[in-house]
This record gives sequence, C-alpha cells and structure tokens, in this order.
Amino acid sequence: MKYFEKRKLLSMLLMTVILLVNLMTIQVILFMSQKASVAWTNLLDSYQSYSEDMTVQESVYHERSEDLDAEPENTGEVIEEPDVELDDTNVEPEDRPSPEKMDEDGSHQLENEEANTVRVVFLGDCMMADNMARALDKHGMEYTLEDFDSLLKKADLIVANLETSIGTSRILMDKTFPFQSDPIYLSLFEPYSDKIVFSLANNHGMDAPLSETMQALDELGYAYVGVGENIEQAYAPHVIEINGVSLAIFGASQVMPTTDWRAGKNKPGMAEAYNIDKLMSYIEPWVNKVDYTISKIHWGEELADHPTSSQRVLEKELRNLGVNLVIGTHPHVLQAIEWDGEKQFTAHSMGNFVFTTSHTPVANDTAALEIVMNREKIHEARLHFGRIKFGKVYSLLEDGKSQRIIDRLNQLSHSVNVEDNGNLTPLELLR
Repeated sequence: MKYFEKRKLLSMLLMTVILLVNLMTIQVILFMSQKASVAWTNLLDSYQSYSEDMTVQESVYHERSEDLDAEPENTGEVIEEPDVELDDTNVEPEDRPSPEKMDEDGSHQLENEEANTVRVVFLGDCMMADNMARALDKHGMEYTLEDFDSLLKKADLIVANLETSIGTSRILMDKTFPFQSDPIYLSLFEPYSDKIVFSLANNHGMDAPLSETMQALDELGYAYVGVGENIEQAYAPHVIEINGVSLAIFGASQVMPTTDWRAGKNKPGMAEAYNIDKLMSYIEPWVNKVDYTISKIHWGEELADHPTSSQRVLEKELRNLGVNLVIGTHPHVLQAIEWDGEKQFTAHSMGNFVFTTSHTPVANDTAALEIVMNREKIHEARLHFGRIKFGKVYSLLEDGKSQRIIDRLNQLSHSVNVEDNGNLTPLELLR
C-alpha cells in the first residue's frame, strides 16, 4: 500500500512540476513577445530615422506631436500625423510673415551700406531622394523653399551641401541607405541656378556613379566642388568675383564609407579632409590670391551638440593657414558659431535644410546663414531660422518661435551673441 501511495505522491509532484514549468514557459513566451514587439517597433523607428551611419535621412511623414513653436517633449512615442496634404504646420500661409513682410514692418535687415559688398547665403544638408521626392511630387518644386525664396533671390551667392548623388540609373552603392535623386528634383534650385555652388564632398555624394552625377550637374549648369575626374579637379576651388570681391570655395569630407571614394592622380573621386596637410596644400596657393577662401567641410559626429576634437584640430589648422570662412555639415544639427577678427568666421555645422522630417526634434531646427562682406572685412552676419516639417522649411519669424534655437546657439557659441532677430554680434564688440 505504501508503494502505491508513494507512486501517487510522486505522480502528483511530477504533475505539479510540469504545470509550473508550463506556466513559466507561457510567462516567458508572453514576455519575449512583448520584448520582440518593442524591439520591432524600435527597429522600424530606427529604419525611418537613421541611415547606416546614424544619419537623419529616412524619416517618414510622421513626427512627434510638438507644433512648430512648442518645446519638444522627451517621449519615446511616435504620434501619427495627418497625411502630408493636410494641415502641414497648423499655421496658415497668410498668417506666416514672409521675409519681405518682415522688412516692410521695419525689422532689422542686412543692407549693403557699401557698393562693393557680396551677400553669401550658406545652407546645410540638402537631399531630394525618397520622402523628399514624394513631398515635391505632391506639392510642387516651389513647396520646400517658398518661405526662403526672397532671401535666396536676394543673395549674390549660395553655397549648399548636396548630400545625394544625382541620376536615374539606380546603380547604387551596396550600403544600407544609398541616395540618388532624379535630376528633375534639381528644379527646386532652378530659380538660383546661376548663383548656387554645391559641395558633393560628403558621405552620400558618390552613392551612385560619380560620372552620372557630374554629367547631370554639368548639363543643368550647376556649379559644384569636392569631386572630380582626378585629384586636381576634386580639390580645385570654385573661383568667382562678385562686386569686386573675389572668393575661392573648396569642398572636402572627413566622412567617407570607403577609401575607394578618394580621388587619385588618374582616378575620379572625392576630396578628403582626413589628411590635413594634403587639403591645405591645395588651399594655400589661393589664400593670398583672393579676398576670401571658403572651406566647406563635411565632418563631426551626428546629432552631437559640440564639435569633435578632430573638427577643432582641422579648424585651427585652416584658420592658421588664413582660411576666412569654415562652414561645416554632417552632424544634422546646428552647432557653435565663432567669429574671430574681421575676416575669420566658423559655423561648425549648418544642420539640415532641404530634408525629411526627423524623429529627433533638434534636427528639425535649422537656419540659413547670411554673410555680407567687402574686401576688407565681414560686415554683417545673420541667421534666418527655420523649422523642417513634411519636406518643407518653414520660416520662424514670429516672436518666440525661434527662441529655443537662439538659446541653444548662445550656449554653444563662445565668441558671438545670437540676437532675437538672428543677427550675430562678436562678443568682443559687446564688452
């Protein structure tokens, strides 16, 4: 009898253990399912927002719930926005003052007090692939830049970072997010085609065959720097004289996915800025030939507030060489601005400009940098603030809407003060 009781007890214990194991297994499965669901959601968000090198490139037309003038909330949830055709900004166009209206209302504006001055506008990262292309298809080529049209038309020269290859072949580099924009989307810049210079020295400028990109730009009459049929062409500046002021514009990159992109003696490619001595050897002959040398450098760490040590080293070397303006891109956010002396100015990162909406709010804050200079000195500098949303750059001219950008830049910059109207004043003049 005891034998059967023991077997019964053992059977009950075994059943209990099996039941407990089953319950634990179910709990583990449920937990892992939840984790997998969260991981999948995060993976989708990451795919939408970042490229292979953490570039803010692939946002869909969904954005966090802040309005253009609201402080961004630090939440992990992505809120569905209406379709791109519906209420893009909750701001009616007639209520959003244009640059012309602002000037008519008596706000401060940059004026050519002397006849022999040149007005240059610098823009950050521009690309017209994927969701940007869809926005332009839906809204037209004037859509993205209409708020900044008068500023760009008023400029004597525009310098921008073209962070995409150009063409239709779809022969793309084997990387996670290669970009090739159809030449038709260059119509976005057609009103300024006679005065815009693109730098192609960046980590997407050769995503498709370089020859195709250069042929498209050549046929459409767009000037560009940073790439060429050989090393001499890649490092060659775009030289221009405007109103008696001569400028030489260079493009080079410290961000390349492969060394194969480097231009060689008989090899098409890109100007690189890893080798500082090489870069300076091409810039130095022009320092005393023109009134202003301008270095457009793709460098730094993406989404970082501050320049990296390598940025600082390169900037110092360029300044010591006598380079006048150092204009950076790649971090996808605005970084520190420095203005030292009468003819030396650095914008470490101009952020995004013609770009898709980012899930990182600070990457949607942007500005166009306007500099007026004569042969002797930089006269004035001003930031025209904007907010990127649904493939459009909305001008932030209303009181308070650009305050968070102003406050951030004043915290980051050590030699200039950013005023409420965007004017930049060297701190040495305020002491």
